[in-house]
Amino acid sequence: MAGALQELPLLHKAFAEGRVSYSKVRAVSRVAEPDTEAELVEVAMTKPASHLERLCAGLAKVGSDDGEPESVTSTGRWRWQDEGTLKVTLTLTAVDGARFLAGVTRAEYERVRTGDGTDVDGWSGAPSDIAAAMVVLAERACAELAAPAIAPHAEVVVERRPDGRARLADGPALSAVEESELRCGAAESERTVDGAGAVLNWGRTRRAPTVLQTKALSRRQNGCCGVPGCGRRRFLHVHHVRFWSDGGATDLANLVLLCGEHHRLLHRGELSIEMIGGQRFRYLDGDGHELVDAPTMRFDSQELWPFHSIDADAILPNWGGEPLDVGYATWVLMTEWERRRELSAAA
Repeated sequence: MAGALQELPLLHKAFAEGRVSYSKVRAVSRVAEPDTEAELVEVAMTKPASHLERLCAGLAKVGSDDGEPESVTSTGRWRWQDEGTLKVTLTLTAVDGARFLAGVTRAEYERVRTGDGTDVDGWSGAPSDIAAAMVVLAERACAELAAPAIAPHAEVVVERRPDGRARLADGPALSAVEESELRCGAAESERTVDGAGAVLNWGRTRRAPTVLQTKALSRRQNGCCGVPGCGRRRFLHVHHVRFWSDGGATDLANLVLLCGEHHRLLHRGELSIEMIGGQRFRYLDGDGHELVDAPTMRFDSQELWPFHSIDADAILPNWGGEPLDVGYATWVLMTEWERRRELSAAA
């Protein structure tokens, strides 16, 4: 990238002035040439990085097209790895890939959203790490789609061995933390097996709160995750403060709403909750310090800005939140560049 900047003075200047970010420079430097950089730098200063990445990727593809692309088929594979993790590999066609990214983008936006949905920052592009969004999509499918009467792989099944250890059916053994996290949910079946793997008992423990209890919890917490400062409102889990497996009751004095991220931190010992009576709770970090809502800070932002020669808003794009039409934007740029080359050749 450093070498490309020497050949692209406009991009180099914008980067030095703090008007384009490193990620934008990286995207533009992959496709820009001295006679095409002006338009790309203008786009870089007016659009978010995610739009620019997609546009430059489209330009790179157009520039390398050698005819009709080969027909491909979407495929996906999964397997349990030795360390007990699940590895998923997907290769999707362009159309399937676009649908997939649209789905995970919506899931991620809903997963982390704290406001009423009027903000647009969360829609700027698909998340770079899509694992959490994919888990949300799977959870919603399990919650909203009824499983067939005989379909053990359509739900989470835990096998209880004679020695008391638990493992996923046809999967790896569970650690105590993983078992605790899983048992906290309500969409889990448990079966007891003997040493040879024969099923001795198969049943479902129902410990989900009623609809009225869930509504009361949402009203009590203003529809948010209970951890101070979180504010997430979607895909919340109902958690027993005193674990169900330890005799905790399914009543409002023992229930809180948590987002998936904080729920996982709790079961990993990096977060804890204490009941203080009257359906009130204290939230503690892994070191036992209480988490509280931080007060609003009042200060002059210029005091925190070390680069006084660069405007504090220099890198903010002039973008109104509209989506990017990659095909149209690519066509406009390619058409302008081709017209310019024809005029130069004729001169």
